[in-house]
Amino acid sequence: MDHGGPSWLAGIETVVGSWLDAGELDGVEQALDRMRMRLEAAPSTALARATEAILRGRLLLAQDRFEQAVTAAEHALAETDGRAPWWRAKAIRILERAGAADGPLLGEATSIETRLGIR
Repeated sequence: MDHGGPSWLAGIETVVGSWLDAGELDGVEQALDRMRMRLEAAPSTALARATEAILRGRLLLAQDRFEQAVTAAEHALAETDGRAPWWRAKAIRILERAGAADGPLLGEATSIETRLGIR
């Protein structure tokens, strides 16, 4: 979990996403708790912290814990702060699913996704 590069983090996202899709919520929570402890124990990148927050937000949505999902997504947005547009769009979509995204944020996510050819 010490690696903080985009490829490594994308791999973690793929694995955690598969676990979420399979309903392995307890396992995801344990893995994210370990990831968070590692990120807090040593110097870490903003992208790694944002990834953990996005994945935690997805877990919290799956657990119907919408207020906590909003907090996690807001943390991811603060970590990216204009950088890592794909991760920003993901955080905004968590806010949207939790019912907490306003028009400008949704516009930002759509703009990012359009620029990246996702929409």
